[in-house]
Amino acid sequence: MRRLVVLLLLSAGPAWARDPYFRRAIPVSLDASADKNWEFQIRPGFSVPRGSLADVAKNSATLHASVERKVNDTLSIGLEAGDNLGHRYEGLDATAGRFTSNVRIGIFQLSPMFKLGFDIPLGYRSLRPYFVTGAGLYVENRNAGTITLLPSGAQRRVEASKARGNVGANVGVGITFRPWIRVRLGGETRYHYYSQEDDLDGDTKKRDAVRYLTTAVVISYLF
Repeated sequence: MRRLVVLLLLSAGPAWARDPYFRRAIPVSLDASADKNWEFQIRPGFSVPRGSLADVAKNSATLHASVERKVNDTLSIGLEAGDNLGHRYEGLDATAGRFTSNVRIGIFQLSPMFKLGFDIPLGYRSLRPYFVTGAGLYVENRNAGTITLLPSGAQRRVEASKARGNVGANVGVGITFRPWIRVRLGGETRYHYYSQEDDLDGDTKKRDAVRYLTTAVVISYLF
């Protein structure tokens, strides 16, 4: 009986007792707060080439950031930008054979994004799995350097490439945990694809699309 009286007093008590920062006797998910409609997110991680790109390029560090606006409890839309900081040009070319180099391939991305998710309350905290997709501009560039054929050691100088824009798309899944009212932490993986005009692996049969997977840590600030 005494516990019931305390709960009633808290629920009808002063404003500080009803504030979302105050630890209530009855848990309420942080996502019940409706005033946090914007989210700024950074995602440091790495990129793993797939397909023909995997024959001639190594993994790269990545850094992406996005700003999102909540449309409703399920849908968010936003704009993101990011960079694969440099895939080392190294591997096996069908014409030249095995090679290494100090050349790095950078890929900059700018695209609108759409995110669908739902909240799983965990007491005062919450878990949010989501699906994300986007489509937009992928800009590829390459620095000047030296290509070394293996095992002969013969070298060939290559000049820096001009930045080239391509239209591409990405799709992925992620999950975040919300330990505080303005913070989400988690992880995400995406598949990226864009078409371009080069024969990446030297087989001379076709133009090769660029494909890669990104895996990243998610750090979000809600406001």
